[in-house]
Amino acid sequence: MRLGPWANAVLERLGDAELPVEGLEVVEGRAVGRVDGCEASFEVELVPQRVWAAMWRFTRGNGPLELAAEGREQSEHLDLLLREDWDAPLLPPDVRPRCSCDGAGRCVHTRALGRAFALEVEQHPAALLRWRGCTPERARVVHEDEPDDAATLPEEAWQAGELPPPLPPRPLPPGAVLKRLGASGIRVAGADLADLLQPAYEAFARTAIPKEAENVSPGASVSSPSPD
Repeated sequence: MRLGPWANAVLERLGDAELPVEGLEVVEGRAVGRVDGCEASFEVELVPQRVWAAMWRFTRGNGPLELAAEGREQSEHLDLLLREDWDAPLLPPDVRPRCSCDGAGRCVHTRALGRAFALEVEQHPAALLRWRGCTPERARVVHEDEPDDAATLPEEAWQAGELPPPLPPRPLPPGAVLKRLGASGIRVAGADLADLLQPAYEAFARTAIPKEAENVSPGASVSSPSPD
């Protein structure tokens, strides 16, 4: 079965056991269901409200991105922006599986819940957004502890502190530029040009020669750059 990008990511990360799941419920920060008499769940931290509010404003009037932010379709572009610009991917690395059978959550019950969750996201993309707290309501709400007027900030808030050392550049996946820009709107042989270019970017990445190899004598070995 071919799934959309969000549903496929959930299936690959959270499990694909084919057991019936009863009472699947997806709320902010938690997906839960009963599998073979056990209660299994996936818990996650919510995307910060300020981050989702900024992303929501950015997507307004932006075609497919607006549809994705409203949970009406799955979008690699939206997930890429959240991950690269805000370090808040829709499927973060710190998902916490839980199951009443052993408490650890690494069992067939959570893998079955993962599959049910993926199928729910395929039918209703908004389920993944709701799980991460990416809802229209949170996009429009201003926290009570956030000042409405910059004039209410203390003078110390405008004083610059010492800058931290720069972080090393993050490696980007092949075709990251294509995913960031989204669909081109140019159709070639029935497919979008961006989709057709993706295999070319992947081929370039596979054949790229590390810079360290440029000044190495023939026969010398060169270590691959660390993915970190």
